[in-house]
Amino acid sequence: PRAAYLFQRLAKARVTATATARTMGWVRHPPSDTARDVAVVPCGATKTIYLIRHAEGFHNEAGERDPKEYGNEAYADARLTEKGWRQCETFKANLKRGDAYEALVRKCELVVVSPLSRAMDTAAAMFGVEDGDARGGEVLMRGTEAVAMKTCARPTLRLNTALCGGAKFVALESCREQIGGNPCDRRRSVTEYKKEYPGVDFSLIENDTDVFWKPGHENREPEPVLRARAREFLDWCMKQDEDHIIVVTHSAFMCNLMVEYALGGANPCKTMVDHLHRWPANCECRPLVIIDQKNQFNHSPFYHPGGDLIEE
Repeated sequence: PRAAYLFQRLAKARVTATATARTMGWVRHPPSDTARDVAVVPCGATKTIYLIRHAEGFHNEAGERDPKEYGNEAYADARLTEKGWRQCETFKANLKRGDAYEALVRKCELVVVSPLSRAMDTAAAMFGVEDGDARGGEVLMRGTEAVAMKTCARPTLRLNTALCGGAKFVALESCREQIGGNPCDRRRSVTEYKKEYPGVDFSLIENDTDVFWKPGHENREPEPVLRARAREFLDWCMKQDEDHIIVVTHSAFMCNLMVEYALGGANPCKTMVDHLHRWPANCECRPLVIIDQKNQFNHSPFYHPGGDLIEE
């Protein structure tokens, strides 16, 4: 009887193992808990995004002196200060020391910008060229005159044709700053922006005026809603043909995206936390790789299925 019992248990175990093998292919055991610190994914399931916080705006300058100034209507849709424009030049100078700027310009196929002036100013300053430059294409940002607390005197900037053969600039609502409350986070009309930033594609913005922003801190976008919007943005990135995308955005958007989605929600080590969860400085750039584990992916051009057949 004991032998018969063991035989039945062994037979049952074999049936279970066979069924598991059929559903998991040759895999007999699921991943162990210690496997969670490393992720291996197909190349076609990833995108590289370069998250950049905008340079210093007039609202930042005033808010550093008195945080209440962020609620000042004078800083509605604030543009860059002189310091902010210099920060953009510092960004380029620092990356050029190791030829990283030229590599970034060659590699990136798309520049996504928040539809707020300080983000578009930053993108134009970092990746545009001045009139007369041989690399200059169509006008990206029209020149401005100095107006106290509003704008600095700046020349017209043109698309840099060296940017991956003239990569396009696209404005997207989903990567704008936390919405509501502060006038600096209220955008102007697309009609106005098209005149000031003719090199930016605004076709993905549905409403001419800002229908999302409302006054009062009680109408400030809740963080869970902001994080859901960040997920929509990541999903959008994964659907694009481009693999290397520059994103010029804002501090609260960056932080909520990285806190919520860093390492797929796993608990990163302290070094990773210090890097990803830290509040970004003006003009800071954080290159990130995003992984899509749920949707179909495109095979890398270096993928080969093996065997003898030549694919059509």
